[in-house]
Amino acid sequence: MKNPAQNSVEINTIYDDLDGRTVQHAGDLFGWYAPWMYFALDRTKEKHGVDLDSLIRWLQQCPYFAASREPLLRAGLNAWLNDQPVEAIHILVPQVEAALRDIFGSLGAITHHPDPNTGGFRVVGMGEILSHETFKARAPNDIRFHFRVLYSDSRGINLRNHVAHGLAHPSIFNMGLANWVVHSLLLIGVLRPTDPAATAPSAGSDPST
Repeated sequence: MKNPAQNSVEINTIYDDLDGRTVQHAGDLFGWYAPWMYFALDRTKEKHGVDLDSLIRWLQQCPYFAASREPLLRAGLNAWLNDQPVEAIHILVPQVEAALRDIFGSLGAITHHPDPNTGGFRVVGMGEILSHETFKARAPNDIRFHFRVLYSDSRGINLRNHVAHGLAHPSIFNMGLANWVVHSLLLIGVLRPTDPAATAPSAGSDPST
């Protein structure tokens, strides 16, 4: 799985740009670890008899996957289970963003801003959520960094923006990347409002600051 940042942004040496190098390296790790993620998910499906209905039932136990979004989750996960990565990635990435927005809202943050140009509202996007002080203060640093590298940092995979703006090369839409998107859903699925992992920062330094 190629890291799109290698051709899209300038990253200086480790001495001049430690943060950029850290993000770029983390993006490379998604590709290096993709075979192990494939093995882990494949073994999980085999050992526990995971199918579409059981996945949906499990995700529905998490309050951050609204019932109204079930049809899209079902369509995306069905594509993943049938080795259709293009469909799976395009359907599921917005569902990851929507779930993160629900988490953001549960922390008391505003998820929509007035749009002075139209008189309507502008929804808060994934990048803004992951970099917002409220989210940074309450979400585990390692999880936030993981999501930022995968979805919103231009020095990493930056998947959300590549998908949303039609910038991605077709070659990145493979099962290796689809597995990471499904892993994102599973990671969100274990969070609960009373779960310390959803309400308190983890120990250690934040590589993104």
